Amino acid sequence: MAAPTLGCFQAPGVCRGDGRLSNTCSFFPRMKHQNLRSAIAVAAPQEQLCLDPKVVNLLDGVKWDEKGLIVAVAQNVDTGAVLMQGFANKEALATTISSRRATFYSRSRSSLWTKGETSNNFINVVDIFLDCDRDSVIYLGQPEGPTCHTGSETCYYTSVFDTLGDSKVCILFFSFVEEFVMEASELVFYCLEFPVAEKQRAVSFDNIVFAGGYNF
Repeated sequence: MAAPTLGCFQAPGVCRGDGRLSNTCSFFPRMKHQNLRSAIAVAAPQEQLCLDPKVVNLLDGVKWDEKGLIVAVAQNVDTGAVLMQGFANKEALATTISSRRATFYSRSRSSLWTKGETSNNFINVVDIFLDCDRDSVIYLGQPEGPTCHTGSETCYYTSVFDTLGDSKVCILFFSFVEEFVMEASELVFYCLEFPVAEKQRAVSFDNIVFAGGYNF
């Protein structure tokens, strides 16, 4: 039986599934669902990442942006908390599949980086999900320690609503109808002229839409 053909591309520093560098480019045919580590290995002398055709097809089906990147979100599999957001290219996603540790592409350093490589606060990935448009990915995993550099469990610990409290935003809904634009302009001046409390009572979606007789 002929050996399967592997697709390879440059990806220095990629680890084998057990965390060690592989000395040869090898293929393991018994690939199970949610366990793709056996489909990826490293040819250390050439520093090439060798992929099973199924993995190559998956990566080719991703809608990478003009810079070859997608948004990559890490989520806690146990709590559902969103841990962090970064970016991934083909090598980063393939490395995450192989090592089972959340790996991203640093736009500032123009290189791959694995979360925890400095702090040892790794995110151990148990599954990976592509969204319906295939232009973003979620690393579903278990974090080893806090994810944020501040020491917080998640990078998303600032609530906008808690920060704003009872503050309101004066929002105007404009139409291309000339008369409505004129009325909206008057409301803009009203927002600028009167105290905040008066603005909140007078300027609302209903006031703007129905005072001018417009129905959307």
